[in-house]
Formats: sequence, C-alpha cells, structure tokens
Amino acid sequence: MRLDDREEVACRGEVIRRIPRQDGGIELSLRFLDMPEKTQDLIRRHVFAGLRQLRSRGML
Repeated sequence: MRLDDREEVACRGEVIRRIPRQDGGIELSLRFLDMPEKTQDLIRRHVFAGLRQLRSRGML
C-alpha cells in the first residue's frame, strides 16, 4: 500500500467493504492482518492527516 510519494507499506489485508462512488471511483474498507504496531501507527498518522486536510478545506 502506498501512503504517499515517499512511503510504501507492505502488509496483508482483506477487503471488508466495497462502495461505488458517484464519480466512478470505489471506496474500500480494509482489515489489515498481522501488522506490527509501528506500521499501524504510521497508517493512522497518514489517515488522520488526510482527515485534517479535508476538514480544513470544509470538505468534512
């Protein structure tokens, strides 16, 4: 999984939800399997940074 241009995380996971979007894209919900705590923290930081960015733009 690529988090951005600098960071890539290799991990096992399964898709638990797939939702088609109106723009033709797809939203996925994933469950990660056997992931080290440090990798989990890295992903959380990435997700929360994206949410803060959306909120600052008034999109959330």
